Amino acid sequence: MMRITGGSARAILLSCPKKSTVRPTTDAIRLAIFSALAAAGRDCRGAHFVDLFAGVGSYGLEAMSRGAGSGIFVERDRDCCKAIQKNLAAVCRAARCDQKSFSIRCRNAFSLVATDGPDLLFCDPPYELLRQEPTRYIELLARHLCAASPGAVAILEFPSDLEITLPEPLRQLKTINRSGGRDSPCALFIGVS
Repeated sequence: MMRITGGSARAILLSCPKKSTVRPTTDAIRLAIFSALAAAGRDCRGAHFVDLFAGVGSYGLEAMSRGAGSGIFVERDRDCCKAIQKNLAAVCRAARCDQKSFSIRCRNAFSLVATDGPDLLFCDPPYELLRQEPTRYIELLARHLCAASPGAVAILEFPSDLEITLPEPLRQLKTINRSGGRDSPCALFIGVS
């Protein structure tokens, strides 16, 4: 079972569809990512996030638990969108936040128009698709980061065996590696020069 790892909704269990091909983000990698954000002085309090390829919403929900003020979850799988709705309600109750400040877009992340203002952008695409077309996903991040708030950060989760090359104006801020096999998660923190 996945759970929220920190903040006011800490330990809330997340609902996952029973028949899903979605690869959930582990508690350990989320904890490492949010600890790194905090250590870098990037507090979630009041932040606006976009969670692309949201799955059951674990990244955005974690940000909410840690004080994010608004956000958008983007996921095309309808069962996952239902799970996000259920998880969103549970986290909002625990974190005492207004559910109306958060929206779920049940659609392909590539169809989302880049919006002004996200402070945090989470991108956790299916590894097999990311391996096939890494440039397409980096271009998606670039489009959203270039429309984001000054100082915004994107976090891309990717498999450890994949080389990621960032085009200008993107720049690598930090990498978190988890040792293990081919599908061990890594997280790349990306900013705009």
